[in-house]
Amino acid sequence: MSINLLPQTEKKKVMRMYRSRRMVVILAFLISLAIASAVLLFPIYFLADSKKGLAIHKENQLLQDSGIPPADIVKEVGLLNKKVNALNKKEGILVYELVSDITENKSSNINIYGIKLKEEVDQTIDLSGKAANREALLSFRRQLEQKNYVKSVDLPISNFAGEIDINFFIKIVIDNK
Repeated sequence: MSINLLPQTEKKKVMRMYRSRRMVVILAFLISLAIASAVLLFPIYFLADSKKGLAIHKENQLLQDSGIPPADIVKEVGLLNKKVNALNKKEGILVYELVSDITENKSSNINIYGIKLKEEVDQTIDLSGKAANREALLSFRRQLEQKNYVKSVDLPISNFAGEIDINFFIKIVIDNK
């Protein structure tokens, strides 16, 4: 243990001196950090400025080469986008859309166990499942016939043999138009 024999006023001066030295060191560190940051940011600034200048130069060159006024370029690009989108539209109906439409719009009395897609002369979907009763099965058939993408629905009479818990098989012919 050490004994400090300095008077109280001297102790206060020494403490102030330590605080001031600590502040000088902290300020020197912050100033050197700011200078290093500024020095390291100069190359990034010059790179960004040259890229901006290059982009402006390219834009002016494209405007001169195209011969179209700048106000009409936005309209031309929009027209080109419309043409590209018109060419990209797929013909026909997607299989996912067909299956989801059939399965989502059925009643709770119909359970579908199997879906089979065939592409022979016509595109067909074979459904197999179980209906709670004849009325539910007939209603499901009518609902399928009303779809705009369905050409015909083939529900054999043999499916109506039972009264409840009817196992059924339906063949749906898709209209490719």
